[in-house]
Amino acid sequence: MVKKVTKPKSITKSKKSPAKTKQNKKLTKTSTKTVKVSKSKVIAREICVLAELTPKQGKKDELMKVFKPLIENTRKEPGCIIYDCCEKFGSNDLIFFEKYKSEEELERHMKNDHFTKAYPEVVKLIDGDVRITRCPKWL
Repeated sequence: MVKKVTKPKSITKSKKSPAKTKQNKKLTKTSTKTVKVSKSKVIAREICVLAELTPKQGKKDELMKVFKPLIENTRKEPGCIIYDCCEKFGSNDLIFFEKYKSEEELERHMKNDHFTKAYPEVVKLIDGDVRITRCPKWL
């Protein structure tokens, strides 16, 4: 089912009356997410990523050892909001739920040393490819 997304409404928010404030702050409300805008231009938009992978038989513990420093270091990145890993119910698959402040922060994450060093090790320990779902829009 595809949900039609309408253009965000622009609102003015101020504690004082508009005439008394030095600068009215414009906000754009998108679903439950509010982001600052400047001259009708969005400064940043959060992005979520779901990464699903299947460990090779008997390699899950070794894979988790590779993931531990990756998870710890990624959570320290200034653009990272959420970086969690869980097991998929009823299977051996692992799912990463990632949320970043912007597309640029996600790209920066994928270029960080802790990611670029871990990824080749991860590829050796999984069956198939990492399945990525990017969720750039909030409904």
